[in-house]
Amino acid sequence: MCECNKMKKGFSLIEVIAALTIMVLILGGMLGILWQGFAAGRNSQQRTVAYNLARQFMEEYSDWVRLTARAGNPPVNGSYTNPPNPVIINNITYTPILTISDGPCVPGMPFCPPNTELKQLNVTVSWGIESYTLTTFKANY
Repeated sequence: MCECNKMKKGFSLIEVIAALTIMVLILGGMLGILWQGFAAGRNSQQRTVAYNLARQFMEEYSDWVRLTARAGNPPVNGSYTNPPNPVIINNITYTPILTISDGPCVPGMPFCPPNTELKQLNVTVSWGIESYTLTTFKANY
């Protein structure tokens, strides 16, 4: 009886290499998606911290008395930092800056006089190459 007609069991080297290649491509794609998810989560966390710092800073100066204590009476236009040193949270340095400018002009006026009773407050929190800005108006009425 001839042994040459029997089927050999197992996989050839080409089949094994093809299966490994397909598996590596699938796992590589899954790891890429997982890595993007981690990066998006980290970015979201940093933006949340920046938003909360900006909101805290804005809340502190939403009172006209605190605003005039910080920037004079009436508040002088310019940029102010508080605290003087940047805030470090989770090994990331956040730098808040308060910018005070005159409020908008009344439509229909021929010129725009300085508005000492209405101020625009911008709070910008910067970290790395990113920043987050909140804007509001504060009136002394």
